[in-house]
Amino acid sequence: MTRWQKFQESLTVNVLTNVLILIASAGIGTVSGARLALESEFASDHVLELSVTIFALLGMAGLFIWRRIDRFRPHYRRQHPPYRVLSKEVTYQYLSRTQMLYTKNIKIKTLRSGIDAFTDKYAWTGAGKMRVSSGLAEQSIVNLGVRNIWQIYQVHFGFNAPKGKEIQMAIRWELEDDLGRAQPFMSQTIDMPTNELKMRVIVPESFGVQTAIKKIRPNIDILDDIYTETMPVRNGFAEWTVSRPKLFHCYELAWLDPGAKPAIPGGVVTTGSSDVSTSTPREATKAS
Repeated sequence: MTRWQKFQESLTVNVLTNVLILIASAGIGTVSGARLALESEFASDHVLELSVTIFALLGMAGLFIWRRIDRFRPHYRRQHPPYRVLSKEVTYQYLSRTQMLYTKNIKIKTLRSGIDAFTDKYAWTGAGKMRVSSGLAEQSIVNLGVRNIWQIYQVHFGFNAPKGKEIQMAIRWELEDDLGRAQPFMSQTIDMPTNELKMRVIVPESFGVQTAIKKIRPNIDILDDIYTETMPVRNGFAEWTVSRPKLFHCYELAWLDPGAKPAIPGGVVTTGSSDVSTSTPREATKAS
């Protein structure tokens, strides 16, 4: 996006906001002036002046209040996503205390032509072997290296998708946490418009996990949750479905595992989770 386009988008938002406030103020000012004219002989001779004065006062008050409120709201530039995520299903399954299987089943719809890959990232607090692979033979996984704490990878489709093409992906992480460092939660950051997000955890009933916790944060770096709710883990299974999750928000599903080791302060985050220091991939998706 060029600087001119960014300026146009910012200008459009500010102008529309101010115009709406001024229109509302003008309407209130006109109605108030007319009402005073009906009740006062002086006001009836100065309807226009009174209406303009009320309009100006209300407009300034409205703009002042809006600016005070607006400074606590995050502002992002308008997104021009290459695709929409139609559905994303993320599953974290314990095969044993030291072996886990993490999978993502993602379906996207391209919003422009020429998309040939899906770029993603993950980080993991576990310590041990990890194997990442595609569940679809026609697709391949390419490792793009590390950026900050993130391991970057791409799912290559094997073709250039036209606009409007729906593409299904299946990614698998086979994890071995020999030292038991993986922490019991996973999360997803919504970086692209998404219709549905589904997260589930599957654990052996012998683990004694009975409760899971759903959390939402404005973004991955914010420590305070804006939403928290517990849910039962029945027969070793818990699932959370979110319809149209909010853009840039972080959705986390944690489970209370009495047998899990406590987190190591200052521990190094290793590969395997798509958002930060977790036992699963915490993510942010972007097409190439």
